[in-house]
Amino acid sequence: GETINRYYVLYFLETPYFIDEATFKGTANQQRIIVGYLENKLFPLAPLAEQNRIVDKIGILMPIIDKYSKSQDKLDKINVELNIALKKSILQEAIQGKLVPQIAEESTAKELLDQIKEEKEKRVKEGKLKESALSDSVIYKGDDNKYYENIGNNLVDITDDIPFEIPNNWVWTRIGYLFAHNNGKQLNKGNTAGTLMEYITTSNLYWDGFRLDHLKMMPFEESEIERCQAIKGDLLVCEGGDVGRSCIWDYDFPIMLQNHIHKLRPYIDVCTKFFYYIFNFYNVTGVIGGKGIGIQGFSAKALHNTLVPLPPLQEQQRIVAQIEKLFEQLI
Repeated sequence: GETINRYYVLYFLETPYFIDEATFKGTANQQRIIVGYLENKLFPLAPLAEQNRIVDKIGILMPIIDKYSKSQDKLDKINVELNIALKKSILQEAIQGKLVPQIAEESTAKELLDQIKEEKEKRVKEGKLKESALSDSVIYKGDDNKYYENIGNNLVDITDDIPFEIPNNWVWTRIGYLFAHNNGKQLNKGNTAGTLMEYITTSNLYWDGFRLDHLKMMPFEESEIERCQAIKGDLLVCEGGDVGRSCIWDYDFPIMLQNHIHKLRPYIDVCTKFFYYIFNFYNVTGVIGGKGIGIQGFSAKALHNTLVPLPPLQEQQRIVAQIEKLFEQLI
């Protein structure tokens, strides 16, 4: 009647002052008003004329606030999309050899490949590596400007597989040539042999680090530990889910791996962070994608054969430093 403006009451019921303490979750997990709360909540009763003026003022302001809120949401979305686009552009420039200049004194990537070959031959002689590892591919650009891959006695034209041109002192190669890689252990509740150890799976691995709360445990036999264990500096890559999602294990302690994670360890000293950024770029541009049923997968074979550009070692390091410097400016 002449006592209260109903919209004044409505706006009161929408205030944080009323709402924040009003509700609790009942047995069916449904929100309800606390018993006695409505009847006993202190209510600021203004004179009727002032209630009317308050209601009128709110009626003027709320459409303006709603319009501003929508504009801010749109601006926030643009900023996020712009940030993503800029990062993508930086990564593209980086892996195409356009982010930092090439320096002749830093030698060539071909020399890195020769060092890897020597290291593999050494490991084969020591019995640490199968002889089949020496038959990995060699990719080169012919005089006809086509790209060829030499695997054993087979020579294949792979020009159509090369996504972009790279500097002359870089080379194209396969991930499996640069890194020894394998998956972790498959979870099998019937397997109880071995020592219980904490492990991580894809749900623990993110681009910006690892979530290590509430780790589960499973048994690992002595013969499985070296194969399924990641140590500081290893590049870990998701096989499923967010295919290719990667992160470098940078802790001083080792961790065991479930089979949905690939462990990559370089044969010689390379800048592993450079290849982390390659996986990042391949992920956002859709280069990496599996052919599994119901879930995209990144099999060991697909990982092994993934084409990557390889700069000289010092240039890898300079590229990573420049990427991180530019990323800091985007935050």
